[in-house]
Amino acid sequence: MSESTNGPGGDGRPASAEPGEAQPADRLGMLQAVVAILLIISFLAVLALLVVLRGDQHWDRLVYLLSGFEAVVFVAVGAFFGTSAQRGAVVAARQDAATAREEAVSQRDRADAAAQEATAGRVLAQAI
Repeated sequence: MSESTNGPGGDGRPASAEPGEAQPADRLGMLQAVVAILLIISFLAVLALLVVLRGDQHWDRLVYLLSGFEAVVFVAVGAFFGTSAQRGAVVAARQDAATAREEAVSQRDRADAAAQEATAGRVLAQAI
């Protein structure tokens, strides 16, 4: 059977992973959090800039640029929160898949044993 993605603790880590060792998914999650926080901070900075420049004659252009930047920030932050919210479901699905694979192997072994017994029974029936 192939190496399970479900470690001894049932936590979704590969069996070879050490408990203190950071996984690529963990690092990616941390990177996503940092990027989302930086985007929110930059969005707040742009809003502060607009407040400061509200008397500018080109303020309407700045608001137009803000709307595009706002869309990018909201999509990025939404993607971050969407993936972090689904991470638990993904881990549970992987655990269910590992359990299903183990059950399939068990049932295949049972079916093979039943087929061997049936063959042995037919051979015995022909011999009698």
